[in-house]
Amino acid sequence: MFYSLSTFTYLITLIFIISLVYLYLIQKIREKGIIFKFFLGILLIVYSFYTGFFIGVMVFSPEGGLKISIIFGNILSFSIILQRGTVFLIEYFKFKNVLSHYFKKEKVLISYNNYIAMKKLAENYVKMGEYEKAKKILKETLENIKEESIKMNLNMEIDNLEAFLRSIKSEEKKVCKFCKNEIFKDSIICNFCEKVQYPISPYIFFKELFKINPRIFIVIPLFFFFISLTIKFSLAFSYIFLFLALYFLIYNPFGDLKVPSKEEFD
Repeated sequence: MFYSLSTFTYLITLIFIISLVYLYLIQKIREKGIIFKFFLGILLIVYSFYTGFFIGVMVFSPEGGLKISIIFGNILSFSIILQRGTVFLIEYFKFKNVLSHYFKKEKVLISYNNYIAMKKLAENYVKMGEYEKAKKILKETLENIKEESIKMNLNMEIDNLEAFLRSIKSEEKKVCKFCKNEIFKDSIICNFCEKVQYPISPYIFFKELFKINPRIFIVIPLFFFFISLTIKFSLAFSYIFLFLALYFLIYNPFGDLKVPSKEEFD
């Protein structure tokens, strides 16, 4: 009874992940350039071959289906974890590089302390979602400027920024993962504690995605670990590996964030 239940649920999970892989590859093929299209197209053909083989075995030789599904599941899981893990690392280091450049540029512009530098600094703050800092720096610059023409430009900049803030006030907010204050959804840095909001923690990501407490998902691997382990270790291990692949496939530590390039801060 337990064996059949574990096997059935494992196969359902495997089929679900295969479907997600196809959707993910098709989406990426549409987004990427010609070289990536070719590479991802080859990957899609390989997955199609293995999927066809897997379905064929399940239909014509059910007794060997579980063994084949475990092998296929492990290969699929490993490739997903490797590919997505590599993408996460690349995105993380690119983000850290841009962030480092942003903070260095901030120090340089503050040291210049003139109208042009302060205007650029405010623009950079806006790009990172630090809207209050942008408004503050423009107002402080306005107080220290005597030229009427520059004052008019600064007042216009402040009015434009306030109009922009009013236009996005109705948009969805998010909670800072450190100080728990409400901030704008596109804020990369919190206006209150000035801490970086990315990468998004798995807890926050899954809570927002499924609108439930993510701790509930711990029940799934625990249930199949203890039940399947008493029947067949290879199935239990493969299921946990498959669950980990599903996590990597769904979890996106940067969400829909469009990170500004280093050149945009110069």
